[in-house]
Amino acid sequence: MSVTQALIRLAGSVTLPPLAVQRGGRVTAFDGALVEAVGIDAPVGGRALLGKNRQHAEIIGFRDGRALLLGLSPLAAITPGVSVIADGIDSDAAVGPGLLGRVIDGLGRALDGRGPVVGVVRRALAGTQRASARVSRVTARLDTGIAAID
Repeated sequence: MSVTQALIRLAGSVTLPPLAVQRGGRVTAFDGALVEAVGIDAPVGGRALLGKNRQHAEIIGFRDGRALLLGLSPLAAITPGVSVIADGIDSDAAVGPGLLGRVIDGLGRALDGRGPVVGVVRRALAGTQRASARVSRVTARLDTGIAAID
C-alpha cells in the first residue's frame, strides 16, 4: 500500500463533529438605551450578545424588520455594524429574599457595593401555560368595596 492510499484510508475514517452555526445580525441604530439591529432570529424576551465584549441585551420588540434590544447593563462601544448574536437564552429573573433592599442590574448583579446577591433563584419570565380546560371556574365573589368593580 502506498503512502497516498494509507492517507486516504485514514482521512476516510475521521469523523468531525458538526460545527455550531450562530446566525447573527448587525447594529443599525443606537440612541444610548435602545439598540436596533437587523438579521436577528429570536423571539421577544430572548437575549442577544453585542459586539466583541459580548454585552448582554434583551429583545423587546420589532419595528420595520429590525429587532429592538435593550441593554441589560450599561452598553459601551456600540457603533453601526457591531455584531449581534442571539444566544438562545430566554429571559429570567432572580427572585428571593436576598433581593430585599438591594440595587441590581438587568442581569441580577449587585450595583450597590454590598457584595454579591445571595439567597436567590432564577425563574423564567415566560412562566408556564396551563390548558384552559384545567383552569377552575370562579365560584366565589370577591368584594372589593368599590361598586364599579363589584
